[in-house]
Amino acid sequence: MKKNVSQFLYVIKTLGLTKIFILVFASIYFFCGLNEFLSFILLILFDAWSAARDNGKQIKKILSGEDKRRAAIHEVGHTIIAHELGLVVERVSIASDVVYHSDEASHRFVLGFTMSRNEKIYKSSEDILKYIQLLCGGWVAEKLILGFFSDGRREDLRTASAVLRDAFLKLGLSKTFGLLVLEDVDSVSERKLEALEKEIQITLQKAEAECKKILIRRRQQLEALAEILLREGELSGEKLKSCLTVL
Repeated sequence: MKKNVSQFLYVIKTLGLTKIFILVFASIYFFCGLNEFLSFILLILFDAWSAARDNGKQIKKILSGEDKRRAAIHEVGHTIIAHELGLVVERVSIASDVVYHSDEASHRFVLGFTMSRNEKIYKSSEDILKYIQLLCGGWVAEKLILGFFSDGRREDLRTASAVLRDAFLKLGLSKTFGLLVLEDVDSVSERKLEALEKEIQITLQKAEAECKKILIRRRQQLEALAEILLREGELSGEKLKSCLTVL
């Protein structure tokens, strides 16, 4: 064993790390082909970027059964609202037993994900309101089933507020500003900005109320689908479509 280690160290010392890497890359390219070679390179670059971004510091969270159940309820809330509003949900998933995050300030962990094909496609004020309801679905579901909501509510609210603020200022959809489109809010009076924030709050409250009506009516489906997601970890394609129409 010691002899093998000594020989290995001798090869590294003789050839140098640069040549060793070249030989490894060349071998992967020769034996595996171009696609695998490029995938390997991209993986290395992504890991290097992640390490540089996180500065080597990652927070680890081991998920409990309650964490995963809460995440499942949250994501299924988004999914049912999207389905009710005619949006196509392509995939919904929750995290496995361990998640990592590098944001030491907020300690926010992403526990689940819902992907809707139609989200963020704003063709009208109706589309924007649908997207706001979609964002509200997660925390409304948590409140309905668990009696409280998690940290995921904060991120959904932040996104919803930003979307509404952008729509009201830049798309002429605000009652406060009428058809006026504003690219720069620095010239807007404080009174007008306060009215805008109130308008955003009222819109969010209306979206929340609509979500609550839908989820109360479909509560049995919400709980059943959350249990399936909790067990499967991810639902997509025909299986998700079947769950949304059959349950």
